[in-house]
Amino acid sequence: MEESSQSIWTTARNLFLPSYLPTFLHGICMSILIPVLPLMFRSLGATDTHTGVALALIGLGTVLADVPAGGVILRYGKLFTMKIAIGFCVFVSIAVFLLPTVPVLMMACFLWGFASGFYSVARTSHMKETVREKNQVGRMNSFLGGAQRMANTLGPLVGGTIAQHISFRWAILAQAPFFVLAVLSLHTSPPEREENKGPSVRELPSETEGKDDEMGEEEMQELDVADSVTAETVVVASSSGPPSGSEVYKPTYASTFQQNKHCFATVGVFCFLLCCIRASRKMILPLAGANIKMGAQEVGIVNSVSFCIDAAFFWLSGVLMDKIGRKAGAAPACLIMGAGMVLLGFCPNRECLYVSGILTGFGNSLSSGVVLVLGMDNAPLLHPSIFLGMHIALADLGSVMGPLLLGICLTEGSFQLAAYFIGFIASLALLWLFFVRTKESIDLTTT
Repeated sequence: MEESSQSIWTTARNLFLPSYLPTFLHGICMSILIPVLPLMFRSLGATDTHTGVALALIGLGTVLADVPAGGVILRYGKLFTMKIAIGFCVFVSIAVFLLPTVPVLMMACFLWGFASGFYSVARTSHMKETVREKNQVGRMNSFLGGAQRMANTLGPLVGGTIAQHISFRWAILAQAPFFVLAVLSLHTSPPEREENKGPSVRELPSETEGKDDEMGEEEMQELDVADSVTAETVVVASSSGPPSGSEVYKPTYASTFQQNKHCFATVGVFCFLLCCIRASRKMILPLAGANIKMGAQEVGIVNSVSFCIDAAFFWLSGVLMDKIGRKAGAAPACLIMGAGMVLLGFCPNRECLYVSGILTGFGNSLSSGVVLVLGMDNAPLLHPSIFLGMHIALADLGSVMGPLLLGICLTEGSFQLAAYFIGFIASLALLWLFFVRTKESIDLTTT
């Protein structure tokens, strides 16, 4: 089917209130913590170790929330889950403002991460439902990555300014109005489709176009009798869902894992490796600067250059994934980021650090939206939330493990070993991508 620019922007407008604006506002709130947490812990008499533990608690909370989020979304709905998750963050910020102690701040970091996990899975499930054209999924998710990148630019500026001119407590409280605006944005969003109705079988041919070779003969026969099946008695003919059924299908964690074992072992492991690389990039550039005795200001410039490159080209990932195929964004991202990491190991000097910053920034931009797109592509047509919770949990686990593995390499070996190790992870991810089966875009001649 021919795609028009109007249809793309119509889909983007439909996602603005429930996805893009709340993601931008939520991203500002979380990135406010970047400059505030280390200094606030010091002001409370704690050490930098507490800051590291707090950041780890944010990641741990997110990972622990991803899987149960799928069941909550299945029961209560996507928009409701997003509103509750972000609304809960308001009370956490107020608690830190009223009781600014080290234990409270540590617990708050875990709860912020836990709520963010619920929000992330619910948002992705909502996008899966809203973006019905598979040749728009890449761009819609890359736009989401762009919103997050813009928030990462503004958040530290807001947090640092308030902390310097007022206090750390007020910088934390400054999260509250942004969280409230995000809840209001979700509250004014169009109501979601009742998930227990799900997509009718009449919609399945467009979702399964080009997948005839992946379906069994029995599944294709189910599609042929679509006219006799109502939306209340859905038959889901999908490689990641049940082949048939006479009642509304309600997945369980066990059934979802059993039906998608191969997907988790290929797509899930790839996303785990990719997120390891992406998270390590944030840590290794400042360490490389410190390793060659570069000043703090110049290290900041290197990181700013890398981030600007990342923010400038996030849209390219979506275009590549939609116009050529999903691997067209993922493969170059692994290759370029891996090359940037290895470069630091071969020649750790000022010039190479700038080149590495540019390479890793551009590589990261090409990975914008890749994890969510692969998850949405492989999620069941009906009730995708449990699958997406498991998929996102693997990716978030990679974000936690990447810096941890990098730290072990730095402690037990050297900076060069750490750089080579991340390069090895990138090579492994590129190799693993070969085993990932993706749903490619429609023919270029029709777009």
